[in-house]
Amino acid sequence: MRRVGYLFFLFFPLFYVHGQSVNRINLKYLYDPSCEVNFAIKPIVTENKIHAYYSLQTSSNQVSVNDYTIDWERRDSYTQQKGTPLTQKDSLAANPDKSKRTGWLSFTKPEKPWLLLARITNPTTLQSWVFVKLIESNYPVNGYIENTNGPVTNSYVSNAEEISLWKNPGGKPSRFFFYKAEFSSAFPAFSEEVSTTDKFLKADSTFSAEAGQKIFFKNEGLYLAQEDTLGAKGFSFRVVNSSYPKITRIEDLAAPVAYVSTKEEYDQLIQAEGDKAKFDKVIISMTNTTDRAKIFMRNYFRRVELANQYFTSYKEGWKTDQGMIYLVFGLPDEVSQDEGKELW
Repeated sequence: MRRVGYLFFLFFPLFYVHGQSVNRINLKYLYDPSCEVNFAIKPIVTENKIHAYYSLQTSSNQVSVNDYTIDWERRDSYTQQKGTPLTQKDSLAANPDKSKRTGWLSFTKPEKPWLLLARITNPTTLQSWVFVKLIESNYPVNGYIENTNGPVTNSYVSNAEEISLWKNPGGKPSRFFFYKAEFSSAFPAFSEEVSTTDKFLKADSTFSAEAGQKIFFKNEGLYLAQEDTLGAKGFSFRVVNSSYPKITRIEDLAAPVAYVSTKEEYDQLIQAEGDKAKFDKVIISMTNTTDRAKIFMRNYFRRVELANQYFTSYKEGWKTDQGMIYLVFGLPDEVSQDEGKELW
């Protein structure tokens, strides 16, 4: 695979080897679907505390998720080679999903940012994976949503699942703002214009919810929740259909193909307007044979699914710059991170 240099601003975990600085480690496993562990950390601020909620899922058939060890460590920078082990035990949360383990650690609000590292170890193979999250006073959100497995650590939730709202005890009801705007994708090779996202969005609808209230978000799109609508604090997430991160609706298949098609081919896919026969005809003309068309659709839309899983933010993951590079080139050979940037 070609080596691609690309800088990204990050909100994702990191990998390291014990005794080595984070910025010198190849982090490609973060975007590798064959990786044995899936781990996420979500910092939440409450008055003078930071609560770091986490979720761990594994694909091992021999070892229970509860048997994996998690060792916590503090580092002051991405260049520090050795950190300070944290002796406090994480609080485990009851989880009906036996393949998932959730819990949290709590810290006093820091005067300056630091890195929380979690080293996950398979007790049988002794293989380890380490994830990092920045702990700071201002960035963490002051609320979150929960499903039946606890706090939602993804940036998206399904419109088919029931969600409940958590917020600071004794706080006011939260106000939700819904935006159904279609955000633009990264620019395909044939693009001659630079489209931008409006800095100010007008909400299409709003509603209020109390702490613990059960909610179904039926409309797909972007949601913002705020306790104080005059302030800058709050948290956001996307609501997606039940098949997401996969794309299964024929009318949604055309847009992601923009990155690997000519403008003429893309226009024909859009003009198919969800007609499968017309869509298939264009794909076959792009790939020359029916068999190659099937292989292309299977492999390319598997990457679309992974891009949505890894990179979804205020818009779908395949629309992001990272998503575009991942779709075109696949899993990077090397990934490194340092102070909020990432190089592929």
